[in-house]
Amino acid sequence: EDVETGEPFTAETVIANSPSFGYIHCAQKLQILLQIMLTMSCSATSVFAHPLFHLDYSKTFVEKINFLSYIAIEMF
Repeated sequence: EDVETGEPFTAETVIANSPSFGYIHCAQKLQILLQIMLTMSCSATSVFAHPLFHLDYSKTFVEKINFLSYIAIEMF
């Protein structure tokens, strides 16, 4: 319910992160649109480390480690 107007809230779409679960069933039950977004970068970059890679940012060569983190994760 909206605090200002008192009107009930009605969802029009579900925006979900693909690693989460249950979004398909919720959207089906509510009979609304589903938008799945992938927040993990698919391309190696020196700006950010791979999301699944734990990095100690107190070390030097952070840009190089960020880039190499994508290669390290792909090897597993």
